[in-house]
Amino acid sequence: MGQTLGCIKRKEGLLNLPPGKVGLFGIRETFEYLKDPNQFIKARVLKYGPVFKTGFFFKPAVVFGSREAVEEFREFETSLPADAALPETFRTLHTKYGALAQSGEEHVATRANFSKVLGRSALEYYTPKLATMTKEFVLGELLVGGLGTSGGMRGGKDETKDKTHEPPSSELKPSKLQPGYDLRQFCLKSLFVLFLGVVPPEPLMNEMYAYNEGLLALGKLSPEFEDGQKALGKLTEFVEKHYRTVKAQGKLDEEQNFFLKQYSTATDEFDTPFTDERIATTVVLMIWGAYIEAAANMGHALWTLMRNPEKLETLKKEVRVVFHKIRHTRFAPTRPAKGRVTGCRCSRVITHEHYERPEYKAACSLCINRPTQ
Repeated sequence: MGQTLGCIKRKEGLLNLPPGKVGLFGIRETFEYLKDPNQFIKARVLKYGPVFKTGFFFKPAVVFGSREAVEEFREFETSLPADAALPETFRTLHTKYGALAQSGEEHVATRANFSKVLGRSALEYYTPKLATMTKEFVLGELLVGGLGTSGGMRGGKDETKDKTHEPPSSELKPSKLQPGYDLRQFCLKSLFVLFLGVVPPEPLMNEMYAYNEGLLALGKLSPEFEDGQKALGKLTEFVEKHYRTVKAQGKLDEEQNFFLKQYSTATDEFDTPFTDERIATTVVLMIWGAYIEAAANMGHALWTLMRNPEKLETLKKEVRVVFHKIRHTRFAPTRPAKGRVTGCRCSRVITHEHYERPEYKAACSLCINRPTQ
């Protein structure tokens, strides 16, 4: 009954849709997906094929998974109307400048500007910077400690802390790593360096987390949405002010301002140059988009390792060897106790079964949200 009423309400008879069920509001489909996402997809692929319609989070959706389906989608992607299926909170906070809220020529023009900052030539600029920042993070934060969560951050000005009172490296002592917090901070700071050339003060940078929560809020009346709006305003204000300063000082051609330089000549579908406000918003959206992709990749890597404990054990052994060599040659001249690697706390294998335990999930949550010591 719900499926029939839903089809009539959405006028599905007038559309060329793949097989599947949505229901009246997508309630059953949504809860089945939340219960077991993998089984949800598997069961429907077996029943309907790689392309099917369903309901995600109470909204009708089409799922496609084969290479052919993806290629077919790309052929008509630009002709699709703006994605009204997205939650209103997301559409609002993703702004009118986000590609997901656009269609037609506007969407084509926005995507065309992406090639300047995400193409092969851009990667030639990003890659060595990322390599340097990652090396400094590992050698500084993981092995020496005492550097907060910046890991040095060369290649872009880091305003997160005053370094005038930092002790010399010879006086730094190893500190306990907080994986969830330190890694996500490093990731976010790296993206600010790449896309803005400067890292904002840490309290302001952390507004990106509030912005992310606002995008995922259940409704506009939720406090998360309100906080997300405020966070977006603070971030874009900072970026726009910095961009105008860079332009006024004639520093767009400096290496750290690569992204800003490319977007300083960006135009819309009418060949009108982007406003400073649009460029600032684009920077924020780009940092957010790259951050959630990196977070998803890191999460997937950890999940895969937990499901393959033998690979996890091999990786841990390799890490112990490398870290021990670096510590022994650079930071730990004294010989460690026999059979132990000094400073390494990776003595327990975390498996998929551990992850499923409520107490482990609670511990992870505490680690991720723990403030800087």
